[in-house]
Amino acid sequence: MMPDPLHVNDPHVTSVASDELTQKEPDAVLLPGTSPDVPQPKVPRGVSVARRIWPPLLLLFLIAAGAMLWLQQDRILDWVVLRNYKPPAAIQKLASQATFTPYAKRLFYVNHPAIEDRDVFNRNCLDDSEQEVTVLGCYAGNRRGIFMYNVTDARLDGIVQVTAAHEMLHQAYGRLGGNERARVDDLLTKYATTITDKALLKKLSAYQKLESTEVLNEEHSIFGTEIASLPPELETYYKQYFTNRSQVAAYQAAARSVPSAKRIFCTATPPRSRCL
Repeated sequence: MMPDPLHVNDPHVTSVASDELTQKEPDAVLLPGTSPDVPQPKVPRGVSVARRIWPPLLLLFLIAAGAMLWLQQDRILDWVVLRNYKPPAAIQKLASQATFTPYAKRLFYVNHPAIEDRDVFNRNCLDDSEQEVTVLGCYAGNRRGIFMYNVTDARLDGIVQVTAAHEMLHQAYGRLGGNERARVDDLLTKYATTITDKALLKKLSAYQKLESTEVLNEEHSIFGTEIASLPPELETYYKQYFTNRSQVAAYQAAARSVPSAKRIFCTATPPRSRCL
């Protein structure tokens, strides 16, 4: 009798059949929202690498952008202040007569400068620290205003131009960075020790009760507008603000040389300060 092939008692065959039954395919790992019948996509190696590196790259970009904005903040804020501002004709004329460079004009215009009569001027320029000097103008702070007294006496022609330049230089001094501020302060301090003009020394002494930085701030404006000839390094420094600084100094000298100039100043300027 022939053996039944379906019932062969062969241990080898039995083992093979058993192995075939037990060796199943491992369950596939499904991606969210997919079906077991759909082939699972493989993430390309390049995409995987990109996913790992883009967060730090984004962080570096944000840091760099923030640093750039910080370094350019004054230029950006100046643009915002000036975008809808058109200087009045009288203000543009002042800037031209004071020989402002384009950069100096920007520093001047961002403060929306105004020429004011006595009452309005006194309201805007109340500074008890300057009671001992003739106050013809004031600077309220970065982009917060420059106010000039409307001196109408023809004998003092040019003094408003000097005032405009003086106040603009206060804004300029406030924009100086750390290293440049230190360099300019050193130049101002050294020059101050060489002054012998009694009238100028008297004016400077009126500011000595202020903080040292404020004294330097005033020297920065006074030297730049009232001294005809400065040391070469200072002359070079002031060229970024004036195309012809000597013209401004000439305005100041002409006003001061008028006979009885002191009395004229006392009657032409607001009554709250003592005339020098």
